[in-house]
Amino acid sequence: GTTDRTDLVCHGLDTVATITLNGIEVGTTANMHRSYRFDVGSLLREGRNRLAVRFDSVYRYGDAIRASVGDRPHVSGDEPVPYVRKMACNFGWDWGPTLATAGIWQPIGLETWSVARLAEVRPQVTVVDGNSGRVTVRAGVQRRSGEQLTLSASLGDHTVALDLEPGASDGTVTLDVPNVDLWWPVGQGDQPLYPLAVTLSTDGHELDRWERRVGFRTVDIDTVPDADGTPFTVRINGRPIFVRGVNWIPDDVFVTRITKDRLAARLRQATDAGVNLIRVWGGGRYESEDFYDLADEYGLMVEQDFLFACAAYPEEEPLASEVAAEAAEQVVRLMPHA
Repeated sequence: GTTDRTDLVCHGLDTVATITLNGIEVGTTANMHRSYRFDVGSLLREGRNRLAVRFDSVYRYGDAIRASVGDRPHVSGDEPVPYVRKMACNFGWDWGPTLATAGIWQPIGLETWSVARLAEVRPQVTVVDGNSGRVTVRAGVQRRSGEQLTLSASLGDHTVALDLEPGASDGTVTLDVPNVDLWWPVGQGDQPLYPLAVTLSTDGHELDRWERRVGFRTVDIDTVPDADGTPFTVRINGRPIFVRGVNWIPDDVFVTRITKDRLAARLRQATDAGVNLIRVWGGGRYESEDFYDLADEYGLMVEQDFLFACAAYPEEEPLASEVAAEAAEQVVRLMPHA
């Protein structure tokens, strides 16, 4: 319909890209670690449409950024690690070869929507009074028009709905679920996961839906000084956990070769070895949904680095804005996971 909007959604482009649709430039990108959304409705035409994504040399791009911001010390010789938001180990590391990839590495396609969509969903999952689960869902809404919208969240038999103010671009709903089973790290208890659904509707008609599995737990880090110094004790559900952690690097130089089965085997090796925490190293990537889903199921705690490693990183533009954008997107993407 005439009120529809059609977006080109690029979930991952590696890395320096120029996107054209029917010969018209839609946008340029220079960050492997984030997604992009472009309104392309005015460029589409009946019949065949031609989408082109041209990838340019990440080395030429990195050299240009270095010339603009000045040299920064880092461990990878002449490689452009600090100057481009790309998986650092693509440029070689002590354990791997220098093979700088380029291409469309995550799904890409058109998404058509009308009235409004869920731009982001941020569920904060915790436990109150010992065994009552609480999910606070903050949702950001992108609108095409001013209709009355209803935001609702449901988990099992429990549902809560909120009518958004006309024109409101966000809303918060809180879901209380009595007598939940707690999520525990491996070796401490079970890993029950509950399906959470968040919907946006108008006049009883569903416009958008978001679904994830969540685990009910509390997480805090005890850093209160005592006679011997400052501790760093991970507490899950109030219980101090003795951490047995390992460092995780990407499971393949070429990210597109990694499968869920392969990740399952690796993470099972970790739990078989007594590991209960995996630190996702900052020279790799924000891991796949499969990785965090398996961690939820296996009871593996995950410590996620922001993607910096062994280098001084410029804080000038264009890098400052890119880091802010990727960090905001990835925190929102990962926060539903137990």
